[in-house]
Amino acid sequence: MKLGDYKKAAKKANAETYETDVTDEEVAETITNLRKMRAQQDALKESQEEQPPSWNDIKDEDLPELTDDWVKTLGNFENVAAFETKIKENLAMEKEAKNNEKRRIAMIEGILEASEIEVPKAMADYELDKMLHEFEGNIAMTGMLFDDYLKSINKTRDDYRTEWADQATKRAKTELALTEIARKENIQADDEAIESEVNTIMDRYQGQQGIEENNVRAYVATVLTHQKVFEFLEGQK
Repeated sequence: MKLGDYKKAAKKANAETYETDVTDEEVAETITNLRKMRAQQDALKESQEEQPPSWNDIKDEDLPELTDDWVKTLGNFENVAAFETKIKENLAMEKEAKNNEKRRIAMIEGILEASEIEVPKAMADYELDKMLHEFEGNIAMTGMLFDDYLKSINKTRDDYRTEWADQATKRAKTELALTEIARKENIQADDEAIESEVNTIMDRYQGQQGIEENNVRAYVATVLTHQKVFEFLEGQK
């Protein structure tokens, strides 16, 4: 592995600016969406149907009126003004989170571009397995069997593995780069933080087959260490 100048790549990414202001239009759109969701829920209760009406079928006159009484049903809001203020704050936090994600992606792009990293086939295959497993889990959450989903779109698991091969390789390169930066900069996750997260995970999946504590600990240590690497890179100005 030949790791490029990761500090230079980080500085360049950190110098990028992103839109952070929340407009009145964005606040109004979010509130309208919340009103549509409530109208959709109310219509579902009244009709006793299994499927809620689509948003396109909900008319403006069906929306709940934006009043002080209505916003109080959504949370601890004194009035509409307080509700709008909270919506704006939440949207600002969402934008900041998205901006941080964009910045981290830019860092990784810069680091990988400046580096020469060979990925073992086994590691790329492992990433493909993870991606497919995650995707299968997402489909399962919809209540649909994954094999039935594949039949409905006339695809196979191998089709996805072929389509995602480059992405899996990139994910593997990212893992290797972050691990190497951690080694060079002597960055390690806090032992107490690791144990705390491991205990939380083991409690959550207690009794479930295939959950080995040592594997969980290794996974958590890697995730928390990489998080600290990103924090280190974000400090490069």
